[in-house]
Amino acid sequence: MGLSPEKLKELLEPKPVYEPTPQNGPLRWYDREMRCCKKGCGSSTYCKVEHKPFCMKHALDELNKLCIQVTELRLQDLQRKVAA
Repeated sequence: MGLSPEKLKELLEPKPVYEPTPQNGPLRWYDREMRCCKKGCGSSTYCKVEHKPFCMKHALDELNKLCIQVTELRLQDLQRKVAA
Protein backbone atom coordinates (compact mmCIF):
# COMPACT_ATOMS: atom_id res chain seq x y z
CA MET A 1 0.00 0.00 0.00
CA GLY A 2 2.87 2.34 -0.84
CA LEU A 3 3.04 5.14 -3.34
CA SER A 4 2.75 4.38 -7.03
CA PRO A 5 5.83 5.15 -9.13
CA GLU A 6 3.96 7.98 -10.86
CA LYS A 7 2.95 9.59 -7.56
CA LEU A 8 6.49 9.18 -6.17
CA LYS A 9 7.95 10.81 -9.29
CA GLU A 10 5.45 13.69 -8.98
CA LEU A 11 6.38 14.27 -5.33
CA LEU A 12 10.12 14.25 -6.04
CA GLU A 13 9.99 16.72 -8.94
CA PRO A 14 11.25 20.18 -8.01
CA LYS A 15 8.51 22.73 -7.57
CA PRO A 16 8.69 26.09 -9.36
CA VAL A 17 10.26 28.81 -7.25
CA TYR A 18 7.73 31.30 -5.86
CA GLU A 19 8.50 34.80 -7.05
CA PRO A 20 6.63 37.38 -5.00
CA THR A 21 5.17 40.38 -6.77
CA PRO A 22 6.82 43.72 -6.00
CA GLN A 23 5.34 45.47 -2.99
CA ASN A 24 5.04 49.24 -3.18
CA GLY A 25 3.93 51.63 -0.50
CA PRO A 26 3.87 51.34 3.30
CA LEU A 27 1.88 48.06 3.49
CA ARG A 28 3.91 44.84 3.10
CA TRP A 29 2.81 41.20 3.23
CA TYR A 30 4.93 38.39 4.70
CA ASP A 31 4.80 34.59 4.64
CA ARG A 32 5.30 34.23 8.39
CA GLU A 33 2.81 34.92 11.12
CA MET A 34 3.51 37.82 13.48
CA ARG A 35 1.67 39.50 16.34
CA CYS A 36 0.13 42.97 16.18
CA CYS A 37 2.35 45.49 17.96
CA LYS A 38 -0.54 47.69 19.11
CA LYS A 39 -0.66 47.72 22.91
CA GLY A 40 -3.24 45.26 24.22
CA CYS A 41 -3.97 43.64 20.84
CA GLY A 42 -1.51 40.87 19.92
CA SER A 43 -3.72 39.46 17.14
CA SER A 44 -2.00 37.37 14.49
CA THR A 45 -1.07 39.10 11.25
CA TYR A 46 0.90 38.66 8.05
CA CYS A 47 1.32 42.35 7.24
CA LYS A 48 3.41 45.30 8.34
CA VAL A 49 2.83 49.02 7.93
CA GLU A 50 6.07 50.98 7.83
CA HIS A 51 8.02 48.00 9.21
CA LYS A 52 5.69 47.42 12.19
CA PRO A 53 3.34 44.42 12.34
CA PHE A 54 -0.34 45.32 12.70
CA CYS A 55 -3.52 43.25 12.54
CA MET A 56 -5.91 44.26 9.76
CA LYS A 57 -7.93 46.66 11.93
CA HIS A 58 -4.88 48.49 13.21
CA ALA A 59 -3.19 48.40 9.78
CA LEU A 60 -6.19 50.27 8.36
CA ASP A 61 -5.98 52.78 11.20
CA GLU A 62 -2.29 53.39 10.48
CA LEU A 63 -2.87 53.69 6.73
CA ASN A 64 -5.64 56.23 7.35
CA LYS A 65 -3.28 58.25 9.56
CA LEU A 66 -0.67 58.22 6.79
CA CYS A 67 -3.25 59.36 4.21
CA ILE A 68 -4.30 62.25 6.45
CA GLN A 69 -0.68 63.29 7.03
CA VAL A 70 0.08 63.29 3.30
CA THR A 71 -3.10 65.23 2.54
CA GLU A 72 -2.25 67.85 5.17
CA LEU A 73 1.31 68.21 3.84
CA ARG A 74 0.04 68.67 0.28
CA LEU A 75 -2.51 71.23 1.45
CA GLN A 76 0.17 73.19 3.32
CA ASP A 77 2.41 73.10 0.23
CA LEU A 78 -0.46 74.33 -1.95
CA GLN A 79 -1.26 77.14 0.50
CA ARG A 80 2.41 78.24 0.46
CA LYS A 81 2.41 78.34 -3.34
CA VAL A 82 -0.81 80.37 -3.46
CA ALA A 83 0.50 82.83 -0.83
CA ALA A 84 3.75 83.39 -2.72
